[in-house]
Amino acid sequence: KAGRTLQDIQKAHAQHPEYLLGCFNRKEFCGAVFGLDQEADLFVGELAIETKFRGKSIGKKLMEKIEKIARTNHKRKIYLGARDGAEEFYLKLGYKPSLFIQLHKKDRPSNFNALLKKYIVRSINERKEGSGLDIKVTLKVDKIDKNLQKKAEKEFNAYNTIFLFEKQFKN
Repeated sequence: KAGRTLQDIQKAHAQHPEYLLGCFNRKEFCGAVFGLDQEADLFVGELAIETKFRGKSIGKKLMEKIEKIARTNHKRKIYLGARDGAEEFYLKLGYKPSLFIQLHKKDRPSNFNALLKKYIVRSINERKEGSGLDIKVTLKVDKIDKNLQKKAEKEFNAYNTIFLFEKQFKN
């Protein structure tokens, strides 16, 4: 599965330059946040802080700034996926978690519908990915639970699970 390319980011930046923010200490790069316009919402595709600048509130300040820009542009919410270890950071900023599960339709377990009834499902989508169909399920969760993540990955025969986070705005 290919990620975003430099060309993807450049194209998105050309359309919405307000969603690419960088932080510099004099001329030294400290970190950046990059958002993708999703009509009524903003998807934060990247928040990256150079290792030696972590723990100095740069990530928090970048997120606060992109939230302010999103509100100014009348976005309903910001959403993003968090890498392992970053979940607590987003919880502290007031983001609400959900568990995102991706599986190939061909690997869908025979008890798929029964599994869905065990959880509170926020959304379910089928989408063509590469040469096949993928199923994407988002489950409502109240907290970060790595055991639940592992269990869901196994039960659903998932090739990927990640905690998503969102913050809704009151406009």
